[in-house]
Amino acid sequence: MSKKDLSAGRQALREALRELEQTALRSRTRTEAIDAANRRLEQAGLAKLGPTTVGGWFETGSPAKDFRSLWALVRVLLEWSGQRPADTLTGPSRGQATARWMATEALWKTRWERAKDTRPRTAAPTNAPLVVAYLTAARDAARQHPYPGLLGAPSLPTLADVYVRQQARTPQDSPSNGPAPRNQAGPTVPATEVFQEGATTCVLQGGPGGGKSTLLRAHLADSARSWLSGTTGKTIPVMVSASALTGTDPLPTALAKAVTGDLRQVGLLDELGADFFRHPPRTGVSWLVLLDGLDEIPDVDARSAVLTMLASATGTGPYGFVVATRPLPEGELGALGRHIPRYELQPFSPHDLLTYATHWFRPLDDPGRHAKKFMAGLKRSRLEVLARTPLMASMLCQLYAADPARPLPDGRTGAYELFVELIYEQNSHKQVASTHDKAIRELKDRYQIPRDNEAVEQAAQRVRYHLPELIDHLAYERINGSTAPAVEVLASHPQASRPRKVRQQLWNSFLTDLLRPTGILTQRADDFDFLHQTLLEYHAARHATRDEQARTQLLHDLIASSPARTQPP
Repeated sequence: MSKKDLSAGRQALREALRELEQTALRSRTRTEAIDAANRRLEQAGLAKLGPTTVGGWFETGSPAKDFRSLWALVRVLLEWSGQRPADTLTGPSRGQATARWMATEALWKTRWERAKDTRPRTAAPTNAPLVVAYLTAARDAARQHPYPGLLGAPSLPTLADVYVRQQARTPQDSPSNGPAPRNQAGPTVPATEVFQEGATTCVLQGGPGGGKSTLLRAHLADSARSWLSGTTGKTIPVMVSASALTGTDPLPTALAKAVTGDLRQVGLLDELGADFFRHPPRTGVSWLVLLDGLDEIPDVDARSAVLTMLASATGTGPYGFVVATRPLPEGELGALGRHIPRYELQPFSPHDLLTYATHWFRPLDDPGRHAKKFMAGLKRSRLEVLARTPLMASMLCQLYAADPARPLPDGRTGAYELFVELIYEQNSHKQVASTHDKAIRELKDRYQIPRDNEAVEQAAQRVRYHLPELIDHLAYERINGSTAPAVEVLASHPQASRPRKVRQQLWNSFLTDLLRPTGILTQRADDFDFLHQTLLEYHAARHATRDEQARTQLLHDLIASSPARTQPP
């Protein structure tokens, strides 16, 4: 049977099997692989494989009657290719290997299902309303700023009102750009090229606060709006945090959980199950997964597992990927393949920044005059270069709009200090002080013995008094790789130690009530995240330099980890 006579699903299964076998069978034979698979099938009480049946898989992509039979052989070949079984590992490596095996099994099951189905795949009629519900919720969510809690003010303009489109460059060493002299960047292109229909996977790199999340949201909003208005395309975008893919769930399940959780807040009523993301959303249409914040996964092995999952799904499942990240160490992104396009998001030009400021100052009288005054203030405060970063531009525009008569802060640290103060000021509608008063009162009033009541109140007030330092401590732990729940990190600090009479669950609930209205953190599911990675870094730096001893230790650590220390004197 010629290749053109095979269905697309059978072709994909056949090619995947042949490629895997070529990698696995270095000094062994297919017969040996079948024997090893049969030993596993026999232990599971399943029928053994014969060479004729397996030959059909490799020649025509004919699917096994039972997926477990195919998976037994594939697993043997994967292990022979170097993918270690999870039960041979320990510690974090075991969990990461388990996640990798589960993702790989889900991928091969999708290949098997597609090979079984020789009919053209169409979206089931019952799925169409769910796709519309998803697009509606995704559009509404994408209209919001990536970090709405940063902005505080109730009369916040929509993302579309202030958004300024950016440019991107193809790095000089990117395979898509071909050979180029060292230190010579590729051409400047509209940043929206990262979403081009022909690419299955690409990487979007940019510095802290460089506009990566905003670009992804803007595309999601535009695409969802187009689909809902009847303009179709080849992809439907779905945005998810990279950290949502670090667990043990296969890709479709992880997407379903993360997206349902995110969109429930904007009115999504129905749960998006794994099947929703396991198959194409429409005939001839793929999911374009916008993966945000790969660099915010602190563990390199966990990042590697996520990249391996994406590489496995690229070109075989109904997925394309745009991976947004800060620059990572050379070689890490190689797991996605050598020929994927890479783009570097460019900062605002001076003209872009002026346009952005004018948009922000629309609520003020004479926005153009305020924008010019703002630009002059940036020059006086030596913030011209920093303000070309979209997040810093947003912060500085808000500082100016809050009090146009006040001079802009001097330098990055001053900007962050004033901005954090502004967050607290603009969160006055949350009545932080009253909320904290109520949380303390409700906790202490559970204890009627005066001595206990007083001890609980003192401990609660101590936490409240030291909350800024505790948030700095949380940031420092996060940036150093801690994934423990925020309340657990706080509870481990001496200033937040739990009174003996208070049960741990009640104390954790109290800590949650103190963190929720601060405006620095946002609650997702049962935990808290910093609103932006740069805010996390700012608070972590405050913790690391909180006193002379801490500054000395930080300097020692920086010197000790410097590459210069490895050089001979």
